[in-house]
Amino acid sequence: MAYLMGLFNGVWNTKKAAESGMKAIQGNAFIGPSHQGAPIKYQLFYNQTGCGRSGVACLEDLAEVFIQRSAELDGLLERRWEYFWEQVTGRAQSEQSFTESLRLRVLNGDRALALWLDTLGSALMAKITALAAQMLASPPTAADTGTHVANLISHGQQGYRAVLVGHSQGNLFVNAAYQGYLAHARETGAAAGQDTGYVAAQIVHVAPASATLRGPSVLAEIDIVINGLRYYDGTPVAANTLSRDVMPPSPIDKSGHRLVETYLDPQRRARGDIKQLIVQAMDIL
Repeated sequence: MAYLMGLFNGVWNTKKAAESGMKAIQGNAFIGPSHQGAPIKYQLFYNQTGCGRSGVACLEDLAEVFIQRSAELDGLLERRWEYFWEQVTGRAQSEQSFTESLRLRVLNGDRALALWLDTLGSALMAKITALAAQMLASPPTAADTGTHVANLISHGQQGYRAVLVGHSQGNLFVNAAYQGYLAHARETGAAAGQDTGYVAAQIVHVAPASATLRGPSVLAEIDIVINGLRYYDGTPVAANTLSRDVMPPSPIDKSGHRLVETYLDPQRRARGDIKQLIVQAMDIL
């Protein structure tokens, strides 16, 4: 027996960012190479949907907010993209950031610039909240699902038992893949006269972008992207499992949504909850 640990990445993730999430799960400090003597194979089920196949449209929308805000200061920071990226990634308040250095220099001087720095982050986060709804506008296609299901079937035929972790929009993809794999397992099981109530796959949902779940979930109240879905147009999403008191906001990731920086942060509660659910899923299998 062996395990397949699959990660279905979230919205706006580059391939590099998604691979970073996979490595974080794979690390010895988290799950590691085996479980109770059985080896674990790690695989990224990468999707590049969201705001267009390349994700460029979302970044362009965010860049437009940055440029518009800069215009209020006569274009002073229009081409200073280091400030833009720090705001988007939630690193603007870290001690080593360009933004924090500039903020300290102007705090007692140019109040207009200091105010601009404060309002920029809010403006970008508001735009991210609005754009969050677009992740539901790019559901898995038949081709996406077919590829994922075929992959799972192939591993199942080799004796692998799958634990599938979905993050953000990736939960839409993991739900579709699981349903397809479940249908195949029951059909082939019935044809062989076997128990059709069992399928060699379990799901763990992280920051799910819908209310439809196929397994346990972890969702922080501070996650403004998922909250954006909840409040933007009433889109139903899963209930929060971690309150703001248990898991407060962090300057490392102002969005409260990123897999590595928030949900797998070694200093925060979500990491332990996710690990527990993954281990439980392997034990069930």
